[in-house]
Amino acid sequence: MKSKQLNILFRFLEVIAWILFCALPIVFLKKPPHSGEHPIFHSTLNFIFIFLIKNIKFIVLFYIHSLVLIPLFFAKKKYTEYISYLTILFLIVVSIPFISEYFLHIGAEHHHTEINSIHNLHEQHGRDEHHGHRGKMPMMDMGMHFFMSIIILILPFLLHVYKSWIASEKDKTEIELSFLKSQINHHFLFNSLNSIYSLSVQESKETPEAVHSLSYIMRYVLDETVKDKALLSKELEYIHHYLSLQRVRLNEKIKLTYSVIGDAEKKIISPMILIPFIENCFKHGVSTIYNCEINISIHIENDQLTLKTENEMINTTNAKEVISGIGIPNVIKRLEYDYFEKYTYTKNIIGNKYVVELKLKLI
Repeated sequence: MKSKQLNILFRFLEVIAWILFCALPIVFLKKPPHSGEHPIFHSTLNFIFIFLIKNIKFIVLFYIHSLVLIPLFFAKKKYTEYISYLTILFLIVVSIPFISEYFLHIGAEHHHTEINSIHNLHEQHGRDEHHGHRGKMPMMDMGMHFFMSIIILILPFLLHVYKSWIASEKDKTEIELSFLKSQINHHFLFNSLNSIYSLSVQESKETPEAVHSLSYIMRYVLDETVKDKALLSKELEYIHHYLSLQRVRLNEKIKLTYSVIGDAEKKIISPMILIPFIENCFKHGVSTIYNCEINISIHIENDQLTLKTENEMINTTNAKEVISGIGIPNVIKRLEYDYFEKYTYTKNIIGNKYVVELKLKLI
């Protein structure tokens, strides 16, 4: 519905723009000498003739250029044909006023030849001088006509370049987003397969459940990440299965707490936008020697989601390494694309703990 309304608005603005553009020669139309009124107000028909007939050539030039010459020749890199046809079209449009003035002058001379037999020589001289002036196109009108022709010639080309740039930027963004998603997806699958491998080596009874979790993860990655948005409930289920895989490989020295508060039904989120922050906890906060704790909480209230993670910095000697992570810079770029000013991301190091809080507005 919005697209239809915008289309109607653009068409209305297009009509207004043409009216204003075509009114330029009327505004600057030179008042002829010895005349008490502006020629366009002599009659309604006069006004229509000047407004439409004298300016319709600009509209024809614009749409032939934008709808025919650019898509058929310029867009297909047929530059010789494009320049040739455009030059011919431009010369025709520029020549129209001079051709019309020429025929008007011929008609005026024929008219005055008939009048000469009735009026005296003095009256004939005055009228010939007046109408002889009509046969010449004033310099101001010539300049205005040429100026308007140049504008109409260049405008479709500029619009085409602008639309091409917008399309290329959109394609570039989609390619970059796909690349970022693929990086994150491969990283998750790699960790999940490592977990399954560890279970199989230990011949754990939890292997079937882990395989089921991996199956869901792979299905989610293949089906949902190709979309721009996903159901928040499915994203949370993905996190649940990911944590299930992590739990089976954690020993008694690692305490993992995970909680979800709020209603996730019918809410939309960018797929796999939360997982990198959770994954970072296990990358830098898991130890087989020291006691450690990982706390993950998700709070949903109305259209606001808050993810908070807290882990001890164990598997790193550099605080900057924890802050960057592998997937974090990529996911921040995705947040910029998908949520722009509708999210906040904070990270802090408190003692030996790394705390992340992400808030974003759900759709």
